[in-house]
Amino acid sequence: MAASRAQLAAADAFYARKDAAAAVPEYEKFLIMIPKDHPDRGKALYRLGDSQRMMGSSEAAEATLRSSLNSYPSGPLHPAASYHLGEILEAKGAYAEAASLFAVTAKDAANPPVKQAATFHQACCLEKSGKNDEANRLFLSLLGPSSTPATASPPAGVQTNAAPAPPENPYLIPALLHLASNATSAGKKEESLGYYQRIIDAKPGGEASAEASMKAALLLSDLGRTDESRKLLSSVASSKDAGSWKNTASLGLLRMAAASGDDDGVLKISGDPSLGEGSRAEILFLRAEALRRKGRHKEALEAYETLIREYPADAYAAKAPFQRLLSLHGIHSPELPAEIDRYLASAPERGDKARAQLLKAEVTLEAKDYAGAAVLYGQVDAGSLPASAKPDIVYKQAWSLLQAGDRKGGEKALSFFLKSFPSEERAAPALAQLATLKQEDRDFEGALADFDQLSTDYLKAPERELALQQKALLLGQLKRNQEMAESFAQLLKDYPASKAAPQAHYWTGWTAFEAKDYSKALSELKSAREGDPKQFGERAGLRILLCNYYQENAAEAGREATALKSAMIPPEVGRWLGQKSLEKGDRSAAERFLTPLAKEGMPGASDPEIQGMLASALVGQGKFREAQAPAAASLKLAMDPASRAKALLVSAEIQRALKNPQIAQSQVDEAMLLQPEGPVNSQARILAGDILSSKQDYNGAAKAYMTTALLDGDSGPLSLKALERAAEAYHRSGNLSEEQKARDELQSRREHASSPTTTPTP
Repeated sequence: MAASRAQLAAADAFYARKDAAAAVPEYEKFLIMIPKDHPDRGKALYRLGDSQRMMGSSEAAEATLRSSLNSYPSGPLHPAASYHLGEILEAKGAYAEAASLFAVTAKDAANPPVKQAATFHQACCLEKSGKNDEANRLFLSLLGPSSTPATASPPAGVQTNAAPAPPENPYLIPALLHLASNATSAGKKEESLGYYQRIIDAKPGGEASAEASMKAALLLSDLGRTDESRKLLSSVASSKDAGSWKNTASLGLLRMAAASGDDDGVLKISGDPSLGEGSRAEILFLRAEALRRKGRHKEALEAYETLIREYPADAYAAKAPFQRLLSLHGIHSPELPAEIDRYLASAPERGDKARAQLLKAEVTLEAKDYAGAAVLYGQVDAGSLPASAKPDIVYKQAWSLLQAGDRKGGEKALSFFLKSFPSEERAAPALAQLATLKQEDRDFEGALADFDQLSTDYLKAPERELALQQKALLLGQLKRNQEMAESFAQLLKDYPASKAAPQAHYWTGWTAFEAKDYSKALSELKSAREGDPKQFGERAGLRILLCNYYQENAAEAGREATALKSAMIPPEVGRWLGQKSLEKGDRSAAERFLTPLAKEGMPGASDPEIQGMLASALVGQGKFREAQAPAAASLKLAMDPASRAKALLVSAEIQRALKNPQIAQSQVDEAMLLQPEGPVNSQARILAGDILSSKQDYNGAAKAYMTTALLDGDSGPLSLKALERAAEAYHRSGNLSEEQKARDELQSRREHASSPTTTPTP
């Protein structure tokens, strides 16, 4: 009995000093020495298993601890034995059994820290067994009595409602990390973010804070909260105790800068020599890309070449050769075509080869080798490129063909482009170009159909304005005038400020003119002239003149004719304007309109009336010598009595003015014989009086004037003119009484002429 106590004391001494190797054989000796019912056997058996565990003899420890649990299922050391056996099984991967053992310890242990440890390990084993819901409940229990699952993450910096666990709780941060990881795996990003935020707010420091911040940053990035994510990454990257997470955060910032196109940020971060070697290839690649986009191609080439040379097996090195070609393109390297060919010879994938083919086509196009570029664009394996690249390839091939002079090939390529990509942003200009080509080929109906499609299907395209204009012009060329006017009307409605507006107004006015709608034509033609005087000044002016002519607006017609070259005025319009000017008493205007008509080869050269009117206009201005030729021509051409009588009077007026009274009188006499009554006769008598007056035979002149007044017998202009001249002649002859009678009669007739109504004398 004393020997067994001494043996146990020796074993316990080694155990107390944690000298497990020495304790194991001593406990084994003790267990051999004592009977199975010895009161210290349970303690010795447990301590033997624990010492074996500490020695690393896992199999022996497992067997001993199982024996302890089986032999003493309710002893005071049962919770400790369950815990240590659970540790051994957890390390072996027997998570389900280990979880059961940890559950026993968590339930039966009296020491709160042991209960916490057992609960944490039980939760970890359940988690590894795929029982996440049970594990999460245990992890939550470690957060504090009022903690609940984070169903929604609070904004960064805002505390959750869960009560914080006591400061001595060593499992708070690990439990939160597990809960956050499980929530992330379940797709509950906001909930996971809430757990990470609790860790950040707890400020545990060290790698725990860095890990939580890093993982929260990734979640924030996934949720589109980029600024918050960047802020957390920056805090980790600048932390002195973030450990391995420091480089991870810097790399995250680098990737974020690259993804957002922040090339300056990429260059700043990638220049940090402390970034980990494990990501050096990626860092080199991102730096080279930023340098290339910044136009610093020589530096980019150095970075690409370093990447290819030092990390030939890395995935980023496989991307570098093509990107290097882009930098060679950026510096316009003469070696680029050869470099592309070398790349094509060894391109690892179809997509890489297709990108290089496209680059070669682009370089050839830039060199203005249009025929070569067209061939190369046709050879690009567009199916291996993103779908967004194909429209550009087809369009540029069409453009290259046209520039190379291959109209048929270009038209075919444009048609294919439009059929394949009708909604592409260049579809409208392509359709406009195709329509123009057809127009140049005199395929008017085809061009018309394309312009019509452009104006109908591409309502917001800038080319639509051109399409409406060209459509209208083509319709006019095809003699479809009403449709032309409708198209121009649509152009003016949709594009009131269009540069083609004057043209639209002109042809709309032209159509209205042809339809004899002179009022509408006048308005449209004036708008055309106002919009573009240089192009439509004369063209519109002539039709504006004709509109006024057909509407018998002599005043407006006269103004329009004055602004035109005389050769542009139609003879019938000139004649009409000359006549209206004479009637108005504007002899200068009459001369201007009639003179061009009276020239040799013009209609007026053989027209006695035009010659006569011109002579009258000249006579009225005192241009007697100039009037001789048209007066003689009129006299020669006049055949009927009335025309000849008028011509004789004009000629007589000229002869009187030139002091040839006898010739003048004979012509007056002949005129009176030809027209024994009427206005011409009255004019002849007045002229006879004028001839007598010029010879100072005032009495004879007065009688001639009075005869006209008596024969005329009304209040017309000739009668009043005759009375006025009679009074003047009587005055000159000194016959004052007859002068007074003439003036009284003149006054009476003037009053009669101005009276609104005339009452017959009874």
